[in-house]
Amino acid sequence: MKTHRVVLLICLAIILFTGYAASASFKPIKDQSTRRQYQGYSILPPQGPNWFLMQEGQGGVAFTKKTGSATHTFTVAVLIARIPPSWKTQNEFLDYVKNGKRAGTDPRRFKIIEEDYSLDNKFGQYSVKYHIKVEDHGAVKTDGAPFLILDVSGYCCMHPKLRNSYYDIQYSERSKPGESDLSLKIIGEEFVNNFRFK
Repeated sequence: MKTHRVVLLICLAIILFTGYAASASFKPIKDQSTRRQYQGYSILPPQGPNWFLMQEGQGGVAFTKKTGSATHTFTVAVLIARIPPSWKTQNEFLDYVKNGKRAGTDPRRFKIIEEDYSLDNKFGQYSVKYHIKVEDHGAVKTDGAPFLILDVSGYCCMHPKLRNSYYDIQYSERSKPGESDLSLKIIGEEFVNNFRFK
């Protein structure tokens, strides 16, 4: 199966969502109580202080949290791509997601230490829950650490009504070993749970 579009999503996530701290070009989130409406879906912004809008458009929406550490980033995102289905069953879709995620994890930079993929009907018939954790040996700012840990969780799914619309609803944390904050994962799960198709 061709997985190049999924690889593109993964590369986009790595470049945009784990490479930057909150910068002056990002917009602070002032209204966290109103759902943001987009074509095909809506989402409630992540909750709590120090959240910024990184990007929004046809390719999705992304938010990042200012943590106060150059080596610690946390982002939540909805990534969207147009992908004509090459699968006929749920298991084939599961393989498509799994192969795409793996293909997007460059072994020259990343070492996979944990991964899990499973069918989950949370977002419809074609819906896969995933978690992948890697050592990132290509980070620019490591504060002396040999690598950073990149931990990404979410769902890949097809829109139930919009043809060929592939969604990756995710949260990701990158940090030095021992720097991870479990409270951020709770916020990430809330963000995913607040996603709605329309």
